[in-house]
Amino acid sequence: TANRIMVVWAHMDSKECAIKVEEMVKRVVEERNAGNTEATVTLTDYNLLIEGWARSKCGTAAAERCEQILSQLEEHPDTFPNRDSFKAVLLAWKASKDANAATRAQRILEKMINDFISGENRMACPDSECFDIVLQLWSRSGRDDAPQRNEHLVLAMERLYDATRIECLQPKTSSFNAVLAAWSRSEDPETVKHVSGIVEFMETHAKLGDTSIEPDMVSYNIYVATLARWKQHPNKVEALLKKVEGNENLVPSVFYNTVVSCWARSKLPDSYRRARSVLGRQMNHYVATADEKCKPDVYGFTSVLASCAVEPKEKFKAFTVAVSTFYQLKKSDKYGSPNHVTYGTMLKCCALLLQPSHSLRKKWVKNIMLQCIEDGCVGEMVMSRFREAASPELFREVMMGVDKKNLPSSWTSNVHEKRNSRKNRKNIAGKAIRR
Repeated sequence: TANRIMVVWAHMDSKECAIKVEEMVKRVVEERNAGNTEATVTLTDYNLLIEGWARSKCGTAAAERCEQILSQLEEHPDTFPNRDSFKAVLLAWKASKDANAATRAQRILEKMINDFISGENRMACPDSECFDIVLQLWSRSGRDDAPQRNEHLVLAMERLYDATRIECLQPKTSSFNAVLAAWSRSEDPETVKHVSGIVEFMETHAKLGDTSIEPDMVSYNIYVATLARWKQHPNKVEALLKKVEGNENLVPSVFYNTVVSCWARSKLPDSYRRARSVLGRQMNHYVATADEKCKPDVYGFTSVLASCAVEPKEKFKAFTVAVSTFYQLKKSDKYGSPNHVTYGTMLKCCALLLQPSHSLRKKWVKNIMLQCIEDGCVGEMVMSRFREAASPELFREVMMGVDKKNLPSSWTSNVHEKRNSRKNRKNIAGKAIRR
């Protein structure tokens, strides 16, 4: 009964419950010291105590307390810590968000390896999950040497597996993904080369029959995000998309969006056609599979509009594609609704693709702006684009005396935009890579 209570408290994710588990363990120890030979603290009890602190959400203090308990367990005359004991401490450091969590966790992992190899504690044998915890900590650490540390860890993992042939030590796709993630955040100019090489290594082994490290969509998402971040030629990025599609993978929306945005940012002639083609393939893919993960969204449609806006030669053709893409989103009940960025980008298309004297410019600028007002999507970006696209007369006509610095709430009800947008875009890009 007492053990069941400890199990419940250890899994309650609070400091108070961790303290309750510790009080129960101390009480049993005190009874044992008082002469009650039936009072015994088992390895399971100690592991529950460590787990309770690991889940307590007390940060660094909890992780350090877990290490203290582990040390006490190692000094226990009758009980050795096992893999679960060490793993709970590793998880505590993972949950701590401490700046030195990767270093502290690696020390624990190294002790497990040394104790196992030396024979001092054969129950300390780590498994791939233990390695993955440390690998993930390094990949998120922000350290310049994180990629190299992760590569060394995976190499140590492979050597230990080759030496022991213990199945749980075999590196997995998730292990290599952590290495890819570390490289994806690196500022090393050779980053693309390293990421490409790792993915090719994983693919080669999979073709030879070792599917344990076969690349998955996480691998390819990291790869495509890295290519985009380092501004590789969109042809290279799209080639990766076609390759992944050819493997009959369900390609997620973010993957397609990344490829479309690469074409949009490239400002290459005809990039708008290539971007629209990718979006078309995504739509066909979604219709064929009905998988929500690959469903086109407002970001993909808006990126196509952005690619149209910067077309240097076929301006009117690009504008025609922009209009059809915009209304395909507008009239669809599947892909979401245009947001303030969509409307702002469409106004940018009007400004850059239609000359001020063009007979359609006034019509489309007015049309788009009125729809934007109706949808409550008028923000700073839209007002800036509207000012660029509209003549002074049209601006006054549409604004109807409204102060641009004090817009009606009905005009802005669906705007979610923050100031310092350039800084925000950088933050968003960073978060995309961290995922």
